[in-house]
Amino acid sequence: MVRTKAGVRRYDVSSSSSRNNLTVEDFVFPATHHRNISSELQHIRGCGKDRKKVISEFEEGLSRSGGHPRYGCKAMHDSKKRSQPYRPGVRVLKEIRKYQKSTKLLIRKLPFARLVREIANEMSDSSVGYRFAVEAIAALQEAAEAFMVQFFENALLCSQHAKRITVMQRDVQLVRRLFNI
Repeated sequence: MVRTKAGVRRYDVSSSSSRNNLTVEDFVFPATHHRNISSELQHIRGCGKDRKKVISEFEEGLSRSGGHPRYGCKAMHDSKKRSQPYRPGVRVLKEIRKYQKSTKLLIRKLPFARLVREIANEMSDSSVGYRFAVEAIAALQEAAEAFMVQFFENALLCSQHAKRITVMQRDVQLVRRLFNI
């Protein structure tokens, strides 16, 4: 539906004598054939005093019966789509399902390889560094991640036995004591 301001006189803006007689609509819309008022008002940049003044002068002739704002800064900020916030715990459950479906390794390969080499150098007495095959480090990483997953599953069982949801340090200590780790 086309919304126009009724009773607006149009002047020829090409002559210099009529420049002082511009209406608000002519000031806001330099071209004469604009259709959508709200989209044209949104093209006025910034949220300064001049912009609000122009919009308020223009809105004097338009009457609305409530609803959402169509003009001004608030309308421009409200028009952007906002994602609905997740309820507490929903995002975590989504992340758990994602990682349970995947088979990829969760620890980065290079930091894990550096850690393995550092531990191997600390364990050896000689100044010669050990060399590792890529498959050996991959096997160590698979085993380490499987161990950590099993370890935290057991800690989760301990926390659930204590009628808690959160895994605490005491659960981890109990798992270490039970499995002699």
